[in-house]
Amino acid sequence: MTFQQQLFDAARDYTNNLVLNGEATATKPGSVKHWLKGSEPSDQAYSIKFGKVGEALAQWFIEQSPNSVELLSCGVKKMSSGKKKDFDLLWRDTSTNTIYLRELKGNIELDSEKLPATFSKMRGELQPELEKLYPGALLTLAFSTGAFSPEINSPRASPISKNVKALAFPLNI
Repeated sequence: MTFQQQLFDAARDYTNNLVLNGEATATKPGSVKHWLKGSEPSDQAYSIKFGKVGEALAQWFIEQSPNSVELLSCGVKKMSSGKKKDFDLLWRDTSTNTIYLRELKGNIELDSEKLPATFSKMRGELQPELEKLYPGALLTLAFSTGAFSPEINSPRASPISKNVKALAFPLNI
């Protein structure tokens, strides 16, 4: 089986398991959409579920790597402070003792409040936790995106998307 076929199969399986086979989350009373249209499947819930598919596929790529990398525990973790934080994608290059943390975004066009909050979370909370867990390791933290809509040369493209490269699989791993 070719790598492309394995990727297709993994994407199909993750989509079936994480999106299609689950209950559709409905809009809730109190939301504007529920007020206007009543209870119906939530578009935001589908976006979140497809984000989980993207995370699962990124992890799958790391697991398939022929290089000396290992996938570390991803997802929501309890930190030493007692807070729970989400580590989207975390892996180690065992040959260089480098820890990679990637905040995965389906769309890099983050609004003006979300971008600084995400940077703050990564640098102020996740990085110190990783420094405690992996003393002496080199840490790299970054945003990664599989795709974003505006063309790089489009007038709609923000300074953010012009300076972010799409996540190129297989991640050079």
